[in-house]
Amino acid sequence: MAATAHWFGRSLGSSLGGYALGDSYRTDWLSDTIKVALFTSATPPDQDFSPPTYTDIALVMTEVSDAGTGYTTGGETLVNKTMAYTDVTHLTVMDADNVTWLGVSLTCRYALVYNDTDPGKMALAYYDFGEDKGVISGTFTVDWDATGILQTTAG
Repeated sequence: MAATAHWFGRSLGSSLGGYALGDSYRTDWLSDTIKVALFTSATPPDQDFSPPTYTDIALVMTEVSDAGTGYTTGGETLVNKTMAYTDVTHLTVMDADNVTWLGVSLTCRYALVYNDTDPGKMALAYYDFGEDKGVISGTFTVDWDATGILQTTAG
């Protein structure tokens, strides 16, 4: 299931500028533990949410609950993360393997990508699946876009 990615405005600046913006932490995509958690459509995310942290967002939005045993609060860790830059297009792409939960019964609308290494658990972006997606006693996969999970272009 492809989805539309939305950077949280504050975390994009924090990831790139970190201490210069007065934030206590910068995200290192390749070495930090980056996770993805699933949320329902009950409350849509706010791209300008401040501070954009998993902890604060989880207080406002509703993380999925699983009638099975395959989803744990806080989501899953991204594996095989990569970061690539293309000179001609000035595009930086962050990517990782798709994330799969087995034996779950859940319905979600959003996937939240956040930095679990950061003490504040800085939220980087969210994916909007465009509609509720669900499964009953089955496999749920977040199939990242072929162009990567997150992108930014140097202008």
